[in-house]
Amino acid sequence: MKAFLEEYGLVIVVIIVVAVLIALAVYFSTKGKADITNTYDQFTSGAQSIVNQSLQNAATEIENQGKQ
Repeated sequence: MKAFLEEYGLVIVVIIVVAVLIALAVYFSTKGKADITNTYDQFTSGAQSIVNQSLQNAATEIENQGKQ
């Protein structure tokens, strides 16, 4: 058993470390994707409301100019 660990111990440790790194990458990738999607949705929603407000203001100005 001692000879086995001396021979393959480093390989086993490296495999375990790589497996942990892969697991962490998958976790943060999934979490990061959700955060990015949420941020993008908030940004587009805010931008859309600003555009809608600007269009409404422009329409109001056009109506007021037509009445004069």
